[in-house]
Amino acid sequence: MAAVDEAVNRLAASGVVEVRKTPYAVASERQALDEARCAAMLDAREPARIYAEAADLTQVEITEITDGEASPPGRLRRHATLPRRPPSPPP
Repeated sequence: MAAVDEAVNRLAASGVVEVRKTPYAVASERQALDEARCAAMLDAREPARIYAEAADLTQVEITEITDGEASPPGRLRRHATLPRRPPSPPP
């Protein structure tokens, strides 16, 4: 994807062509999501180990996993009441 992005940026910067939209699709969305979830779990393990070590705790089991696609009933209402950070001013 990075190579495609770089090529499109070079074409657009050249002035020879104008790029308005770059449509793309995932051939196997389910497979891509599964791979992303596996990668996310692997990425989460090291920080969890560091937090546990810093708190002088022993990791035993995973107690909760939250997936952005699905939330248990009631979870949205609880999070919706949290104060939101004001938007950053434009540069």
